[in-house]
Amino acid sequence: MRLEKPSPCKVNLLLNILGQRADGFHELETVMQPVNFCDELAFERSGHSIQLSCSDATLPADARNLVFRAAANFLAAAKISDGVKIHLEKKIPLAAGLGGGSGNAATTLLALNELCLLYTSPSPRDS
Repeated sequence: MRLEKPSPCKVNLLLNILGQRADGFHELETVMQPVNFCDELAFERSGHSIQLSCSDATLPADARNLVFRAAANFLAAAKISDGVKIHLEKKIPLAAGLGGGSGNAATTLLALNELCLLYTSPSPRDS
């Protein structure tokens, strides 16, 4: 089964950097507005690895990509040994401050949760 999901972007109406935390990240104050402009992601369970393809050849399709990392972390945390095939149809401009990459990662987590619940067979105890 193929699962397709839109991955919307946002615009920061307000963004204040309040200070740096001990872990190196920053405390932020922000007001965001969702924008009805989306990348598209397609997911299929497949094999035993993560296969990421993208319509934008300038984006890496390996562990440097947030979608790939989100998928790897999800599968590891869920203890799922099956792989997944993901295609990212990129429409949101890169590095435009619209949250495209992080939105794609969040959409990946939600979609894999849905995809794996659909295909995870119940254990014998659940029968």
